[in-house]
Amino acid sequence: MKKWIFLLEAIICCMLFSVTPKADVLFEPDDSFYHAHASDCTYVGRQYIANGPDGKVIVYESPQSPEAVDTWQNGQQETIYFTYDQEGVAWGVGQDGGWVPMEYLQVVYDNISFMEEHETEIKSQSGSLESLPKGTQIYFWKYPGSQVTYEGSIEDNPISYDKVYADSEGKNWGYINYYYGHREVWVCIDQPEADYEQLYPQGNGEDERSSEGQADSSQHTEDDTQRIEPKRDYTMVLWAAALVIAVAAVTVFLLVLLKKKAGK
Repeated sequence: MKKWIFLLEAIICCMLFSVTPKADVLFEPDDSFYHAHASDCTYVGRQYIANGPDGKVIVYESPQSPEAVDTWQNGQQETIYFTYDQEGVAWGVGQDGGWVPMEYLQVVYDNISFMEEHETEIKSQSGSLESLPKGTQIYFWKYPGSQVTYEGSIEDNPISYDKVYADSEGKNWGYINYYYGHREVWVCIDQPEADYEQLYPQGNGEDERSSEGQADSSQHTEDDTQRIEPKRDYTMVLWAAALVIAVAAVTVFLLVLLKKKAGK
């Protein structure tokens, strides 16, 4: 009987480990400073364009270490995953680690930019695309009228949205928080199966109107002597020094006591 119980437990364990996790995992950079200060970092997860003085952005080991580990040329596009505030200066960390001043970066126009720009035009309104049968191929959009789209399909559950936006051409869009791997995207309620060329044959989507939001690589003109650089944090150094002194003092004290006892 026990053998059957052990066999059943083994089968159940194999079934559990064979299940593929479906939850989204938050990316964390392989950076020692980030892991030591993760609780003080703020998640960003947005793309930026390098726009620093003298045509470059210097990547430092950490917000507390002035050692340079890389250089981004102006115009280079990178993703910043987390930011950290060091005495009022915001620092960002990328995928490969290393930290840069956020002041020397300009955000790439994205859904957050779109929602901020059209805040008064986006209405709270719930709805769903219940009329589309399972398997229907549709397009998810980075934001209404963007040239960045993601192909998808209707799954077991209908697509639900909780915000609605009407563009300049009268097309209605629904905002989707999450749908089978697609997070924070939009769908054209009127024509969910249409791509960019079908919706905007004249090429007059939102990307055409948001191009002015891209970075101007000539913005910063100050020289390297005025660069924002990391400031060392000497707190840990002072604590370590104090600990060494305390240990040394206690050691000397104990040696003196031992010497006195040995002399009696």
